[in-house]
Amino acid sequence: MLRLKIALLHIATLLAACGGGGGGSGSDNNADLSTSFSFLEGGFPAVQTPSNNQALSSCRTILDIASDSTLTGRVEYERVPITGSGLDYTNIARLPMRGVVVEAVDASDGQCSQDVVATTLSDGDGQYGLNVPENQPVCIQVRAQLYREDSEGATSWDIQLTDNTNANAPYYLLDSSMVATPADQPIRNLLAGAGVQSGSKNYTQARAAAPFAILDTLCEAVDTVIKVDANIALPLLSVRWSTLNNSAPIEDEESIKQGDISGSFYRLQKIFLGAEVVNTTHEIFFLGDEDSNTDEYDPHVIAHEFGHYITGSFSRSDALGGEHSID
Repeated sequence: MLRLKIALLHIATLLAACGGGGGGSGSDNNADLSTSFSFLEGGFPAVQTPSNNQALSSCRTILDIASDSTLTGRVEYERVPITGSGLDYTNIARLPMRGVVVEAVDASDGQCSQDVVATTLSDGDGQYGLNVPENQPVCIQVRAQLYREDSEGATSWDIQLTDNTNANAPYYLLDSSMVATPADQPIRNLLAGAGVQSGSKNYTQARAAAPFAILDTLCEAVDTVIKVDANIALPLLSVRWSTLNNSAPIEDEESIKQGDISGSFYRLQKIFLGAEVVNTTHEIFFLGDEDSNTDEYDPHVIAHEFGHYITGSFSRSDALGGEHSID
């Protein structure tokens, strides 16, 4: 019986391959059991219900920090402006991380653990507040994750930034240099740097800001959708970005694991057991190849792929395929 069930498994894929400039094609295909299920791997662990989940009706909402917060701060990222001739590294701006998951994790012997003590969401100005016992040593970590739980039919979303070249490992910004109690350090501000030193045109440090820049554009996109439907429940969206993601052609799932993604694209995959859908995944892949084509600071490409996700989730497409670029 088990063998029979396995034999009936197959994957149906809807692909909107849009390239770094936003062009693309659509196609449907069925894949047999030999197709990799690696797209189900990785991702963030489950989120503890954020303390301000109800209040944050949009990632742009500005909130008053709860009066019982013992840890407060602001989370920001560096944004590299995009111009007609490329990225302008001389005018980097600091912007708030909006609507992302902020956690206090337990710490001992000067080391941060993964044991979450308290969870909240940053507001539209990047401000957050956490209620942690005054004498408990903790670290602050920020997930590259936009999140809101469904509550009594209200709108909800879960958008996760992961690395397709590292088994879909999630991106975190961790205040690992500061292990302290709220009594000793009640204010913790975090900044995700672009990785560019002043006056330089090359990345010399980790590109920590990139995942949060993508999320900030998606924050705007989600806000646009919920202005139309305040009760929409958005399905899980896994956004795959890596500095290794390049424009080499996709050969198979293994090539995607190496960063060969051809161009930025959206993919909907449904796993069937016979005629029954047993799992559905929504993925968007973005380019990150330095000095070639990177999309993390390009709101047009990011919002374009989000549009495919909305269509794949709530509508239908009868497109025959072929490019849909400005050309």
